[in-house]
Amino acid sequence: MSKLSIIYDVTALCPWDCPICCMGASSNPQCRSDELTREQKLAIVPMLIELRSAGYDVRIDLSGGEIFTNKPDHTELLREISLALGKEKVGVSCSGVGIDTDLAAFLGEYVGDVEMTMDVVPYREYALRPVGYSVAAAKAVHLLKEAGVKVGIQTVASSYNCGYVDVLSVFSWACANNVDNWSILRFFASGRGAAFPEAALDDAQCEQYVHMVQEIAANPRIGHKPAVDFHYLMPGHKKHTDVCRCVRHSIGILPNGNVVACFWALDSNTGTVEDKYLLGNVRQNTLLEILNGEKAHYWSDCEHCCELGSGDAPKGGMHRDILSA
Repeated sequence: MSKLSIIYDVTALCPWDCPICCMGASSNPQCRSDELTREQKLAIVPMLIELRSAGYDVRIDLSGGEIFTNKPDHTELLREISLALGKEKVGVSCSGVGIDTDLAAFLGEYVGDVEMTMDVVPYREYALRPVGYSVAAAKAVHLLKEAGVKVGIQTVASSYNCGYVDVLSVFSWACANNVDNWSILRFFASGRGAAFPEAALDDAQCEQYVHMVQEIAANPRIGHKPAVDFHYLMPGHKKHTDVCRCVRHSIGILPNGNVVACFWALDSNTGTVEDKYLLGNVRQNTLLEILNGEKAHYWSDCEHCCELGSGDAPKGGMHRDILSA
């Protein structure tokens, strides 16, 4: 079966208004004006079943915006997807806001894992996130662990948090709080993050970051350690590759139902930076129809090099001007 990872940003509503939000999420309720209705969101469930019947090994992560700004609709959606695909094929990416004991218990029943962003440890000021952002995740971690949920934290590596003390602090916090997985992503200046080009690390800096984490994590005196997972566009580890995953292995669904080849190729208004990234919309076509469409074939018929993630020259037969998902 062909593995397909789907990131479904169910809403653009979010209380944080992060200055680097890749999809321009907002605390202004007006940002939901073109969001799919409850019924349209639930209509994606049979589309996922159709994909699986067509030979796709589907994994879907619901994110935002902040998914739990609408608990009734999105918990129902999570339940239906979980019943259709199995809980291990369903994940949640959130900030931790809105997670209480009842919601944590629900997630333990219907979701394989929950991941929250923690770029720096709680109460440490960080220019790219609002005050209190990591605190919300820290509080949610304890509730989720008590409910038996597999918990991950995600750190977006940037020039603002790449120092040894910052890296060691986050890793130590994850160890002390029994976090199961620590994912490290590369910062991309997309969405509102385009205003912070200086935050992006180059390949050499990313490799240095990876080696620093590996050295810290190798300490034999540490008891519990989270599994460390580097994003494939971070040089310096065995998963690293410049080959783009667009359509071949991953797609995104935006709050308005647009299906995109790359969820980083977004502007600050939650639109694609170029039309070629827009594959279709689930209001008009099923996901399988969209993946079989002409625009999707542009991405799937040949390998693409990720310009955003690599300074290397393009490989033979690859398009150079393409972002990676």
